[in-house]
Amino acid sequence: MVTVTAKGLCLEVTGHAGWAPRGSDLVCAGVSVLTATLAAAVTALWEQGRLNTQPEIAMGKGKAKILCREETPEALQAFQTVLSGYRLLARQYPQNVVLINE
Repeated sequence: MVTVTAKGLCLEVTGHAGWAPRGSDLVCAGVSVLTATLAAAVTALWEQGRLNTQPEIAMGKGKAKILCREETPEALQAFQTVLSGYRLLARQYPQNVVLINE
């Protein structure tokens, strides 16, 4: 199961969905794309000078952490948009994805 934990502008993702074998798991692929999208969005904000503090991004197999220390409207929008995608996956695949939004 994938667990997505969001607290403010910190997102942690752990686990594997287990919907299909690794390498062909569409649920894991969806989670991965959403996670990579958020990482790219906050990195772009940093590179464009819209954030004063570089976001912390650590991504690996079965785990990821994205931390944005500045609560700008653009950063909030990026997090909220990606959280909407996680919410959809958690509703569609409740046995494979859980979203904890604190």
